[in-house]
Amino acid sequence: MESVRVRVLFWAQVKEVAGKSEEYYQVKEGSTVEQLIERILKRHPEIGKLSKSVRIAVNGELITDSHYLKEGDVIALLPPFAGG
Repeated sequence: MESVRVRVLFWAQVKEVAGKSEEYYQVKEGSTVEQLIERILKRHPEIGKLSKSVRIAVNGELITDSHYLKEGDVIALLPPFAGG
């Protein structure tokens, strides 16, 4: 099975905890966002403390954990935000 390369962006508190604004990951083709998040949490376990409040977007759209990743996807870990 082939792999795909995705870019992960860290915003606000997630960026502070990760100590960087972005990382790249190679994942197996057909991987889900949930599987990617598991890998991110292995590398940055402290993000897990924020995980209940963090939203996930792929290519600018909020998605579910079961979303399948494709080559070149940009995944953003977003802090909670308030509307108004």
